[in-house]
Amino acid sequence: MHRVELPANLQVARGRDISDQPRLPFGGRQIGANDAGRGSAIRGKWQDRRWFPIRSLANDGQDQAAPVLREALGLALLHDSRTELVPYPLIVPAPNSPHAGQQRIKMRDVLVDQADEQLGDAMAQSLAHRASLVGELRALGGAVARVPAHATAWGSRHQEVLAATWIHPLGIAEQDQSFAALQVLGTGAYGAYSSDVRRSAAELAWPGQTGTRLRALSERTDPQHLFDGGLNLRSQNSSAT
Repeated sequence: MHRVELPANLQVARGRDISDQPRLPFGGRQIGANDAGRGSAIRGKWQDRRWFPIRSLANDGQDQAAPVLREALGLALLHDSRTELVPYPLIVPAPNSPHAGQQRIKMRDVLVDQADEQLGDAMAQSLAHRASLVGELRALGGAVARVPAHATAWGSRHQEVLAATWIHPLGIAEQDQSFAALQVLGTGAYGAYSSDVRRSAAELAWPGQTGTRLRALSERTDPQHLFDGGLNLRSQNSSAT
């Protein structure tokens, strides 16, 4: 399988055709799903003729980012492109308002060992589901990957990419179906970026010795399990919200 180097963040939004998709800020790119087979690497075998805007976010190294973004232009037939340099806080502005659970969109993510064509196919399959809104591919690695796994609560080190989707709140069964192709590739998870609070999700987020150590710490410091909400290793929850 051909592997690729990802920019810091690659987002793909689902749309029926190019006319009904607003332009994404900060570097939106529109591609034709029916032409994706002519692209390289992360392209997938698209199943229909939808158009997909792509937003690619790179880090501060412009010289390093430019070749990656140029390669991304070969993903499919390019309709339009633009580039803007903006500070990261402007990409997702802080609302500065009380958090009251107002976001209804659901999230799923997995950590995947390699960024390759198999991952592209899985993302394409996920985006073809009616429940899916946006797909993300985020490059992993860097300093955190060089810290011993036992030193932090982040137990994953070897995976190259985080794959995530934003999902309509259509019920747990449809959420599972929409993410199924990506789920099977997951060897880890970023628990704070997912709406899935089932025990299986916790075990994927904190695998192996990391989970054993954190569970023991929780039992010692919270013997009555007062902090029992959300994603936690002591939960017996088998359903997701």
